[in-house]
Amino acid sequence: MGSRQQDQVYLVEDHTPPVPGTHTRYWVTVYTDRDDARADAGEYASRNGQKGLRWVEHGPVLYGHSAAEPDGNELFRIVPLSVRTGRQT
Repeated sequence: MGSRQQDQVYLVEDHTPPVPGTHTRYWVTVYTDRDDARADAGEYASRNGQKGLRWVEHGPVLYGHSAAEPDGNELFRIVPLSVRTGRQT
């Protein structure tokens, strides 16, 4: 009997205004590819008037900052999440 397989998925934390003070806002989409999450965050930012994003990687987390602002406010955070699937290896 094999062990359960662990997969990596990615969640997008949304820090765009208005930022809720009492909780973290996540998108309902779960991504299996970090680059897809990054592309969707960039498209969302563009549709909402952002002049681009600057991405910074810290360990497994990817931070999306406003490229148009000197202080580069964080707008998005792409965070990995390990999930155990029903597949057996």
